[in-house]
Amino acid sequence: MTPWLHDVLRHQHDRGLVVDANVLLLRCVGLVRPAMISTFKRTKKYTIDDFRRVDEIWKRFQRIVTTPAILTEVTNLSGQMNEPARSELFRAITRAIGSLSEKYIASAVLCQRDAFAQFGLTDAGIEAEAEQGALVLTDDRALAGYIRSRQFLAIALDELGSPSQ
Repeated sequence: MTPWLHDVLRHQHDRGLVVDANVLLLRCVGLVRPAMISTFKRTKKYTIDDFRRVDEIWKRFQRIVTTPAILTEVTNLSGQMNEPARSELFRAITRAIGSLSEKYIASAVLCQRDAFAQFGLTDAGIEAEAEQGALVLTDDRALAGYIRSRQFLAIALDELGSPSQ
């Protein structure tokens, strides 16, 4: 972990972490069936090390923030997994949802944000949470760059070093 990232995590741990749908899906699949990360079509672009990096960051936060749109995307993507893994994954998502801080912002409000035109509804909600002080962890480098350009904190998954580095 870079000194910058270590410093950010140390200062942000109580302000919240918001993860995008793909990162949340990666974590859930990694918790349920790590070997499926490389075979499930929605996570095969990731490695077990990516899962470990996400898990390491996740565990440093007292509060994980999500939105209804993020959770909808995660469950839609998860539904593409074959049984019995899909049922296991849905149970893991159910457990995760119980520990998340879900924030609702009306779609009509999110559509008015500049981020909406460029990134869509889900990411406009993520940017709104960044504006409230949450650190964003995403696999979308363009979204991370946009959020940072607005002077908020965001990290793209591919910007992270090795786990525990």
